[in-house]
Amino acid sequence: MGVSSSSSSASAAATPPGLSGNASWSTMSRSYNVVIFGKPNASEVALLMRRLNNTSFHVLAVGRNITELKGSLKGSSDINDTLKQADIAVVCGGTSPTDLNTCLAVMQKLRWLHSCSAGVEHLMSIPNLAQTAGNPLRPILTNARGVYRFSLAEYVLYACKYFALDQVRLDSQKAKGEWTSFETCELRGRTIGVVGFGDIGKATATLARAFGMNVLAHRRDTGEGEAGNLNGVADTNGVAARVYGGKKGLLRMLRQCEFVCLVTPLTEETVNMFSTEEFLALDRRTANEKGQRAFVPGVEPMQHHLVTPSSRETTAVSPHVPASPPPAPDDDALDGADGASGLAPVFINIGRGKCCDTSALVEALQVGILRGAALDVTAPEPLPSNHALWKFKNVLISPHNADKTTYFQKESVLKFVELTKVYSKAMRGGGASDDDRLRRFYESAGGNVVDKMSGY
Repeated sequence: MGVSSSSSSASAAATPPGLSGNASWSTMSRSYNVVIFGKPNASEVALLMRRLNNTSFHVLAVGRNITELKGSLKGSSDINDTLKQADIAVVCGGTSPTDLNTCLAVMQKLRWLHSCSAGVEHLMSIPNLAQTAGNPLRPILTNARGVYRFSLAEYVLYACKYFALDQVRLDSQKAKGEWTSFETCELRGRTIGVVGFGDIGKATATLARAFGMNVLAHRRDTGEGEAGNLNGVADTNGVAARVYGGKKGLLRMLRQCEFVCLVTPLTEETVNMFSTEEFLALDRRTANEKGQRAFVPGVEPMQHHLVTPSSRETTAVSPHVPASPPPAPDDDALDGADGASGLAPVFINIGRGKCCDTSALVEALQVGILRGAALDVTAPEPLPSNHALWKFKNVLISPHNADKTTYFQKESVLKFVELTKVYSKAMRGGGASDDDRLRRFYESAGGNVVDKMSGY
């Protein structure tokens, strides 16, 4: 895909050489040089090119690697010289960390790096970006937060209904032509725990409340100290009945849940954050059931370190009773010793596969701790065809496509275009230095700014 030479030359003229640190440039008329990392003929790249046409944002090059970036240039332009002119880079996908790292090493003037996905762990693993973590302004890192929340929230509630209606049994009866009526359960009055209470987590909680579910939430820290983390705090937005924090708060919340949704980003802190201890907190089995060590047919037995009578913590459940509109019908069977029903819980993961210890998940399914699991993400990914998870009839697996809807690419591009307007306004606002203007953009871009230290 060729790029207009007039656009390139105009952009070059507007960007003085050697700009770094607190250097500034004229506020009269500005243009900004953009490099797009993505497949040149992809629909989202074409849409982005159209949206940036005739604006002050000039596309210098497009491609997933150096070869494609070179191919997008017209004339005898040198790709390294072109990359050196870039103020902004957009990552649409398909670029390897190695190629991106090579390009970032050259892009010394880069002020803003945008990811068209919500998760940025693939970017923060790149050395030439990771080393800038201590400097939030160079480059400013943003993502497509807000684009994926509706589709992923819908997936979670679909998964809840999948198990509430016992879809596995329905499919089995249909395959056999069997008409046998059986009881199912409503979501109304059931408790769901949302682990990761950010943009997607809050959308999930909102939709769950529409189904009449009790919503509990967990975040890294409530900001109210150890007591606040353990006992939970009120949700200022009124979506969750209680928000817990920290490790102990997570375990306390899990003991009250019939459905658990993992929505955390992948960082060093969240790798395998859901493992043996967390699944044990979901254990609703009787002592007799624990002793039986029930296996799922077709899955080979394993060392069951989950099945230890003394391993389950007996800390009292929070005295706070979650409010749920509307309430479930009175039924003693709904009230378990830990504030949850006797039904085995359902585990749902829409965050990142590596946030869950897969071996612990398999064992929790084998011994009957879980009623089932719905996984849009797995570790490893793609999931090998011979992996144990495929053998469970009560595991719903989707190939990391719950958010790949008809509109997601267009909405992701439009999110970046929306941010270009914020960027342009911040740059035009004047200020004592370049850093002042960048800081204005950093503060104005709101929830789309990524904290490079934490990774989200």
